[in-house]
Amino acid sequence: MEWIPIQYRFALALCVLLAISSVNCGQQVSPEQHLNAGAQLQEQRRLEEAIAEYDEAIRLDPWLDEAYTQRGLAYAGMGQLQRAIQDFNVAITLNPQGAEGFFLRGSLQYSLGEFQLALDGLSEAIRFNPNDARLYGARGAVYSILGHH
Repeated sequence: MEWIPIQYRFALALCVLLAISSVNCGQQVSPEQHLNAGAQLQEQRRLEEAIAEYDEAIRLDPWLDEAYTQRGLAYAGMGQLQRAIQDFNVAITLNPQGAEGFFLRGSLQYSLGEFQLALDGLSEAIRFNPNDARLYGARGAVYSILGHH
């Protein structure tokens, strides 16, 4: 090992130690693994850590609409509603037939008093998932606020 420069010995020793402990040196974690880790952290209400996991999932796979949806939920849980809406917008763009993104965005728009936007989004969600009763309940609440009983 004397032929290996001193500055590289530590890195080599670390890789050997990790290999012995059954962790592969250089093995990349998949976007789905980051998504699952984020979901577990979110269940524990460790929202900032969950967002970091979703960020990594998105970095690895920017087309993973579920990561944007979950990160949006984490932002909403932290009270950052505009950031949440931005993430739901991206999720909708990536999966325009996904009723969940429309429902979540519409729910936040409702809470922000953006009733017409909420109504439009919830109607889109119903168009893609007409058998989901919660969508009709949410849209009914918006109609009621707008005076359309």
